[in-house]
Amino acid sequence: MVGVSGGADSLCLLSLFSRHGFQIIAAHFNHQLRMEAGEDERKVKAIAQALGIECVSEKGDVAGLAQSEHRTVEEAARLLRYRFLFDLASTRGAQAVAVGHTADDQVETVLMHLLRGSGLAGLKGMDYRQVMPAWHDRIPLIRPLLDAWHVDTVAYCDSLGLTPLIDPSNDDLAYQRNRIRHALIPYLEAYNPALRQAIWRSASNLKDDFQWIEQGAALAWDRVILSASATAIQLNRDAFTAEPVSIQRALLRNSLRRLRPSLDISLDAIERGREFIARPSRSGMADLVGRLVIRRRGNRIEIAPWEEERLDSNAPAVKDQPVKLPVPGKIAMENGWVLEATLCASSENVDWTSGPFQAWLDLDALSLPLTVRRRRPGDRWQPFGLSQGTQKISDFFVNVKLEAGLRSRWPLVCSGDAIAWVPGYRIGHPFRVTEKTRQPVRLTLARELP
Repeated sequence: MVGVSGGADSLCLLSLFSRHGFQIIAAHFNHQLRMEAGEDERKVKAIAQALGIECVSEKGDVAGLAQSEHRTVEEAARLLRYRFLFDLASTRGAQAVAVGHTADDQVETVLMHLLRGSGLAGLKGMDYRQVMPAWHDRIPLIRPLLDAWHVDTVAYCDSLGLTPLIDPSNDDLAYQRNRIRHALIPYLEAYNPALRQAIWRSASNLKDDFQWIEQGAALAWDRVILSASATAIQLNRDAFTAEPVSIQRALLRNSLRRLRPSLDISLDAIERGREFIARPSRSGMADLVGRLVIRRRGNRIEIAPWEEERLDSNAPAVKDQPVKLPVPGKIAMENGWVLEATLCASSENVDWTSGPFQAWLDLDALSLPLTVRRRRPGDRWQPFGLSQGTQKISDFFVNVKLEAGLRSRWPLVCSGDAIAWVPGYRIGHPFRVTEKTRQPVRLTLARELP
């Protein structure tokens, strides 16, 4: 299964497979991001037909997915494209999915990982062959052109009279990869004209080092890992800390990959895990990454998904579905808690010292009725004191040290889509009472004793 965008790299790959007698299917994904996308799809099918190759295409709403799941357009495009390629490969019994990544793509990928502070797993760049469980547990992704440069694929297409499609979005500097390609690399080449070749060689050398570490980590796995499943990894703390740092990182990375196959694992996440294992927090538990929590149980360390139902029986909580809160009015919540909204005559009635489970908001700033709900993926808000910008609610929970097991069901009081109050912690900055407030609203969250 050959992924074909219509550019020089993918056309070169398609032609080479065809000329060498492979049984292939061309697969084209229409991202629907440009007016010309439909015409590009038609041209790719015509090129494949001229080469005597079957072509299968599919459309996807990349922009819609990016917006609904709070992803970048690049992330959403990659997700839908690879999902299509591997679903098709599985359906048609393909031996592999081939893509036209070149040495230029390798250089750009390494620089992207370098800028984000990646470890060896990122700095080694892409692999020639890789099985990615997030897409398929057996069919590999292969990159046969990883040693070839883009100028080579252009020359190859020209020699055969193949006319590659030109995607103007490849010049759009809104995308990070394009900024690296068109701005950063030319700038760095002023210091080293052979920069691309130097980075490519470095990635190749690091790939060899990475393989050696992975072999060591495979041997250490039996010494360190007590149990491993799709839902939890348990390891021996003393055995883990006795390993070299490079093996520790590899063990954590492989553990996280087993639990979250599609997760992009950063060095920061791995270092947070190493820091916790070396010096566990007083609570004995911490958020790690990708809705995974790490906790200590004696000399045993466990990494597992959030326990959605692991709640203190005395803690405030909300059910799955949002609940409307009229103003004035009250609603009953989980574990015996009641949330009440009342109107105050003036700002003179505001008591700023009443504790974390009371809040005062500006009535005129609110959209009524209020809504009480759980957090959602990608939730952001503007906590009191942050006059500009927003913050992820997940980061806020970490900063205020709300126990990981409580976060998924902690109540959020919302005005429309905006979070107006996180009970127990802070109100939203746009809803604060000011000298211009005509009528404050008092919110009180209290537990009714039986």
